[in-house]
Amino acid sequence: MNPADKTPNNRFTEPTHNRYPYVWASFGGLVPQTGAFSNRVHSPEPSNPQSIIAHSQGGGIQAASTEGKEKSEANKMPVELSVIVLTNNRPERCLDSVRKNAEALQGIQAEILVINNGRQEVSLPEHLGDIPCRLIQMPCNLGAVARNAGLKASTGPFVLVLDDDAYIDPGLGQAMIDLFKADAGVGAAAFRILNGQNEEACLLPTVFHGCACGFRRSALEEIGGYPDGYLYYGEEYDLSFRLYQAGYRIALCNHGRMVHHVRDGGGRNTGHILRLLIRNNIYLWFAFFPWNAIWPALIDTLQRYFLVAVKEEALQGFRAGLAAIPSAIWRGLRHRRPLSRELLGHIALLTPLQSVCDELRRRNIREIVLCGVGKFPSLWLQELKRRGIRVQAIWDFNSCWKGRRIGGIAVDVIDQASQPLPAHCHFITGTASLADNLRWKNYFEALLPTDGAAPLSEELFAATGIFDLHHMSPIQIVFPNKSRADESKRRMASPLLPCMAAE
Repeated sequence: MNPADKTPNNRFTEPTHNRYPYVWASFGGLVPQTGAFSNRVHSPEPSNPQSIIAHSQGGGIQAASTEGKEKSEANKMPVELSVIVLTNNRPERCLDSVRKNAEALQGIQAEILVINNGRQEVSLPEHLGDIPCRLIQMPCNLGAVARNAGLKASTGPFVLVLDDDAYIDPGLGQAMIDLFKADAGVGAAAFRILNGQNEEACLLPTVFHGCACGFRRSALEEIGGYPDGYLYYGEEYDLSFRLYQAGYRIALCNHGRMVHHVRDGGGRNTGHILRLLIRNNIYLWFAFFPWNAIWPALIDTLQRYFLVAVKEEALQGFRAGLAAIPSAIWRGLRHRRPLSRELLGHIALLTPLQSVCDELRRRNIREIVLCGVGKFPSLWLQELKRRGIRVQAIWDFNSCWKGRRIGGIAVDVIDQASQPLPAHCHFITGTASLADNLRWKNYFEALLPTDGAAPLSEELFAATGIFDLHHMSPIQIVFPNKSRADESKRRMASPLLPCMAAE
């Protein structure tokens, strides 16, 4: 990797200034932020971590029973895993998730810290089974940066960060610990996330999902913890980019165990969410992307969220996001720390796409169908054009894209149950989210013949029991043509995330 990408200090740890002078809060307007990382989370007495532990109306957290105290004294083993749960005015949902997480963590030296960003009281017991619990009350809604209060107050070398509507399967906590112990180059862990019957994932398979992620504490502290200024949405990209710049990798912790994300049906202000998504994404591109990649990323961002606004009838939120763009650009330029072209190539999937293009040219294939719009279709279309590959069409499962075009290329929305598969086409998959890539796998397996000529195999679409993200979601060439089946029994692309351990 580029040595310039690995810097021991960054804007999040400088004691003389902070990333933004203020953090947006839902309650109380703007909350001033001063001092270094240890003081970035606004609390009654930042110099004393214990002062931000919440007290109930009865004069403090209710004392545990004598039996519980004796149990705690007898089990003074060092904490190995710290679980930080962020909540905001959903006390019942939070307590339900915390209880399920405590059950899943039994047998592990773990602790649970609940960070309450809301006004509603959370009645958290001191222990749930063998797991000690603590509550940290924020003065107002500080957003995702409030997780730094949990990071400061916790002690485990490994940190699991969860939203209050997410809980893990038994065994996933230990699997994450084992993953970090096995590879010192892994700085963060991503998980497969189940939302009802569907999987959800970040649009880039090289970035973890913000609702559930794991960290090596030393790596998270090295990059300065959670960034401020976002409130919510987009901070996972910021963290991922800085981890890559520090020389760490992100790996998928996947042993068949899942994170369950139980989204509430209502109460979501789509317009407010759209404003934050637009503002935060534009900031990210101007802060982290090389100059030649900013404009395509900006166009893709605005097109995506305009379609979401139309579908959700939230055009007012989209317009509010547009109004926030100038300040987002200014902040991004002010704190600019661009990724190297090499890192952007791996994160945005351009490097494996180049390998696929080389393979297509070797086979004298010049036309393909791109499966999945993904996060940065304009960047991928530029790369394909530069390599002499013509894109016939873009296929996607999301109905938002029906009748739309990207870079002049039509987007066809695919009905998985009935869409025919043209035999003369060649397809590229792997540029969308991990969840969508698995869906494409099922799609092609269902439509291609099963007489032994189909090119799909556990080699082509990697088995789901492998740890690293690049084994989980490679970019693939799919050859429906029977005459080419014997040539496609192997994977056509190099891994998405080559080893980028700290040098």
